[in-house]
Amino acid sequence: PSRLKDWIEQEIERLNLDIPHISESSWQPLDDQPRMLLALLSFAYATRVFCLEEIAERCFSDAMFRLICEGSVPFVHELSSFRRRNRRLLERVLAGVFLQAIRDKFDLEVIWLSPELVQDLSSHAKARLDLARHMDTR
Repeated sequence: PSRLKDWIEQEIERLNLDIPHISESSWQPLDDQPRMLLALLSFAYATRVFCLEEIAERCFSDAMFRLICEGSVPFVHELSSFRRRNRRLLERVLAGVFLQAIRDKFDLEVIWLSPELVQDLSSHAKARLDLARHMDTR
């Protein structure tokens, strides 16, 4: 879990460097609160926790979730609103984390990014976000 948290933080830092390529609106670097929400949702979805209510509950009961939210547990509607407004950022972070996991699993320093691999990782990220959205509409 701590390695996953580190990867997520690295991906969020990369966003601050090259966000103009993925954002249609004017970009400002993430403040603490949006950064925390992006990290929290990314961590939850990467660990297959999809329901927003469960994510909020884990901020009380799970040490890593508590660490990520830094003692400021978000409300479910805050998570929902953030996810809706920042889907592309979440996709980007998750795809980057999946790439980090591949690098780690196969002990690769550099991995050549074939278009097929990029598409596959992006598809996996989108699928997790779709699943999360559907679980919250039940």
